[in-house]
Amino acid sequence: MRSEKLETVRLSDIGSDERFRITTRTDNDLLCESVRYAGLISPPILLQTISGFAIVCGFRRISVCRSLEMTDIPARVLPIGTSDSECVKLAITDNALQRSLNLIEISRSLNLLSPFSDTEKDLSRVAASMGLPSNPSLIRKIKPLCLLPVSVQEGILSECIALPIAQELQGLTNQEAIAIADMFRELNPSLNKQREILMLTKEIALRENISLSTLIAQLEDMIKDPDADKNQKIQKIRLYLKQRRYPALSRAETDFEHIMKKLQLGNGLDLIAPKYFEGREYTVALRFKTLEELRQNASMLDRMMLDPGFIDALSASF
Repeated sequence: MRSEKLETVRLSDIGSDERFRITTRTDNDLLCESVRYAGLISPPILLQTISGFAIVCGFRRISVCRSLEMTDIPARVLPIGTSDSECVKLAITDNALQRSLNLIEISRSLNLLSPFSDTEKDLSRVAASMGLPSNPSLIRKIKPLCLLPVSVQEGILSECIALPIAQELQGLTNQEAIAIADMFRELNPSLNKQREILMLTKEIALRENISLSTLIAQLEDMIKDPDADKNQKIQKIRLYLKQRRYPALSRAETDFEHIMKKLQLGNGLDLIAPKYFEGREYTVALRFKTLEELRQNASMLDRMMLDPGFIDALSASF
């Protein structure tokens, strides 16, 4: 690796090239105060170019120096001709030594290393040597994340979008991925609810031959409902999507709930409908502690069997 030299560099000579950028952080307030009162304790690393300098690591430090209207800063300068491979490894190391990298930063690191690895095995080996995930399967999942639309990346960073969902969004258009990401960032549903909502929206869009972004736009009133909290919004959306995706099943569930309310079976007797209302086999569950409770449940069961609404329900097809 080529040696770097500590030099004083004019900020105006540092270009806007961000090809070695790893960090996603933009919170510069504390760093700004530190530089203001203590100066640059750790000088950034720059690559000398024909026209000036390119930043290898220290993007935030240089941004802060510019905001403080500094003109010259100390920097560790790599000579012209230093390979991109060396610069990438320095950038990753510099960031990883300061803190744990987030998923997007790891993704950027893997993408920067990838051109210098002939095989997946080589990339895995180099990643391991730099403290990055080395499992090939995990690398394949994380590596594309930094190529997703910014809105999706922000959702991943804020932990509103889980990694499995981010993987599914890779198969959508940018517009569709952004629409889903914006909804999940607004509502922050759990992973299981994200999976359910995404599955239902994709199936409805395919079934009705509309785009996902068009479908999400139709949910806007529920997403922005000022009178509902996030849990209520999520519940409304799930119910709406389920009814739209499975109209016959939704009608069957509504009819069954109506019959159950009318029967008023009490706490010791349950009537369980066939799963998805497919088939005609119902299940009756009895719960009792005493013989008297059993007699009460048996009486309730007799009353249920004589109920006209229940008889009609059994003879009809939900």
